[in-house]
Amino acid sequence: MLSPSATSDTTATTTARPLLARVADGVRLARDGRFEDTVTLLEDIRSRLRGHPAADLAPVLPGVLTDLGLAQALCGRFGPAGDHLHAARDLAETRGLPLLGTVARQNQGCLTLYRGDAPGAIGIFLELLPLVPADRQEALRVDLAEALLCEGQVEEAGRILAEAPWREGPTDTARTLLEAKLRLLEGDHKAALALSLRVRRHIGRGSPWYGLTHRLERLTERTHQARPIERARGALEVRSPSTAVPVTSPHATRALAALAERLPAPDLHVRPRPAPLPGAWLGAASATLT
Repeated sequence: MLSPSATSDTTATTTARPLLARVADGVRLARDGRFEDTVTLLEDIRSRLRGHPAADLAPVLPGVLTDLGLAQALCGRFGPAGDHLHAARDLAETRGLPLLGTVARQNQGCLTLYRGDAPGAIGIFLELLPLVPADRQEALRVDLAEALLCEGQVEEAGRILAEAPWREGPTDTARTLLEAKLRLLEGDHKAALALSLRVRRHIGRGSPWYGLTHRLERLTERTHQARPIERARGALEVRSPSTAVPVTSPHATRALAALAERLPAPDLHVRPRPAPLPGAWLGAASATLT
């Protein structure tokens, strides 16, 4: 005969299975770029867990909150995302789940990045590198490379990607898009276009990933003929995190707008020269033009 505690745990596990299956559905939706659908599904699961025996199982509630927080961050719902990720970390610590705590912390790093604080995100991801096991290194290094790219550290972002233990498959959308961005910034438009098209073969038109691939392809096509200021603006757009709500530096954007107003009209008979990538010079330009 089972002890009362064992019976309770078995009952909770049995009743949790349908909810956990729906959580897995939400993760699949997110991998397809359907972040709004993911948020809707996980919010419903979160409400159903109130008073449910499954909520007493150690990893269930912090796991749901961790996934929900990231999905909300990807949709630009930063306030609720921050609340849910903070609660997930607290629960993971209270329930003795260090690995789940690192996942919640990594998602907090993503939230920091999407809010526009790339240096803060880089600090979080570097802090996690020695703590995260091998099977989580791929996702962490993609996030770190994305943050480095937002800071204009293209070479370092490429190195981080090259050192990661990649696993090929239909779920490598984020990594492939990031590689496409790197190739575009390096001037390899053909490779950038091929990588972007690879992503589009695995997603539908309703996915935000579809819009991101279209944006990359548009940038690839227009970069050849664009004015230097337009190429710099395009490079700044490429460096934005791969989210449903694009994030760019407001200071850099204002500096580019100010520079565009001061530049003379283009001479159509002169072959355009490559523009520098947006970087520290943008801050200096902004200071001199304000």
